[in-house]
Amino acid sequence: MDAIHNNIGSNLTDYFTFTEPLLLFMFLAKQFPMNISFPCTHVGHEYSFILSSHSEEIFTIGSNKSTTFTCIGNDNPLTQVYTIGMVKESIDVQLHGKLLGISKLQIVISGPDPDEIIFNGTSSKTKTFHTAEPDARKTQQEFVFPVTVLRSIRPIDKIFMILMTAFLFLITLGFGCKLDLGIVKECLKKPVAPGIGFGCQYLVMPLLGFAIAKLLPLDVDRSVALGIFVCGTCPGGGISNIYTYLLDGDVSLSITMTFLSTVASLGMMPLWIYTLGQLFVDDEYNITIPYINMLQIIALITVPLFVGIFIKYKFLKAALKILKILKPVTVIGILLFLCIGLYSNWYIFKLFRPLHIVAGCLLPYLGYIIGGAIAAILKQPFSRVKTIALETGMQNVGVAYLLMISSFPPPHGDLSSVAPMASALMTPFPPFIVTIVYLIYKKCFKKYEPVIDEEPEVKVGNEGQEVKVNGEQLLLEKLSSV
Repeated sequence: MDAIHNNIGSNLTDYFTFTEPLLLFMFLAKQFPMNISFPCTHVGHEYSFILSSHSEEIFTIGSNKSTTFTCIGNDNPLTQVYTIGMVKESIDVQLHGKLLGISKLQIVISGPDPDEIIFNGTSSKTKTFHTAEPDARKTQQEFVFPVTVLRSIRPIDKIFMILMTAFLFLITLGFGCKLDLGIVKECLKKPVAPGIGFGCQYLVMPLLGFAIAKLLPLDVDRSVALGIFVCGTCPGGGISNIYTYLLDGDVSLSITMTFLSTVASLGMMPLWIYTLGQLFVDDEYNITIPYINMLQIIALITVPLFVGIFIKYKFLKAALKILKILKPVTVIGILLFLCIGLYSNWYIFKLFRPLHIVAGCLLPYLGYIIGGAIAAILKQPFSRVKTIALETGMQNVGVAYLLMISSFPPPHGDLSSVAPMASALMTPFPPFIVTIVYLIYKKCFKKYEPVIDEEPEVKVGNEGQEVKVNGEQLLLEKLSSV
């Protein structure tokens, strides 16, 4: 790894040398060996070196913030033109990463004599120090080194992702037990509702995201505006199926729309990103579509869904028991993951600016309103109006996040993904509040019919003949009503 160093013009005398770039991870400390070889004019006198962080919100200095070194005699004829001594030491500088970002380590050198020449210098990761002419006399001088703090994957982050994946798998399996293939078949034969949802997701939302990204001065860095636009091109998220279920929407339609939009995203996302999205992209960056992750999302939807359908048609009683606990488990799971998610990602809020939050709210909230309004205008049943509104506003912005971090080098990818993160955090709040109110209302003002556990035989008159309806048929009807 290339060292960070400086020199005095053509004399090539190193002032400071770090053996590696100052690269940190959040919440972790690291020692960086620094070699000092600094020219001085007062042999035997002490020079003070003070290290400081330009932004202690991003990183702090844990050791050797301030120290002194003695000037010793110098026998190097190349440096005796301006100096007669050298400060030569090696120290370890401990830096502690606090927050994702880029900052600077500042080193201030103070000499004992107000008339002493201390050369000027600046530094970057890829450039050596360039000094001013030696007639610029200063009693102290600052030297600056870039420090980059990256996001680290902590154990709690891994645990959160594993639990979230398992939760979505189990919930989708439960939806498979509830899925009415007759409704799915109807949706595919007469795709009015899926067509409305598709138009909202891949026409309304991309244009809405483009308008928000253009109208709001999100950041000097255009990649932040790109992030909010990419959110508008994402497919529907699996979390919309959960809220559709809790709010008594059309779960079969919701699952159908989520699956269709996710498959369509393999073509629709590149279409929008490589057309309007190019207005937000600088020439030196190449946008990378995360196709592998999108295929994984499709698998996460389809595999547990088919397992649930299999259970429904082979083990009816087991499917009914799953559905009986599905709603309380879903509510508890949402509350649990909301708390864990906020705790493990609390640092994200420090990256947000007011306009990021505004953009993160506008995109999904307007999506809910526009999607529901279009469905109502086209005279869809209220259950489908709710479903289409949720499918439009709740998008899988995780795809946008993956796209941003894979298209830009760290930490720029993480910094540019603040818009998808803001959208992900702001999206669930209205449905969550509405769900809590709706469930309380149902509990207080609506009565549920008792669950049938036995398999009675029911006689139904049909033109004078008796037809026996067994318990399995009743269970199937019960499954569709849970």
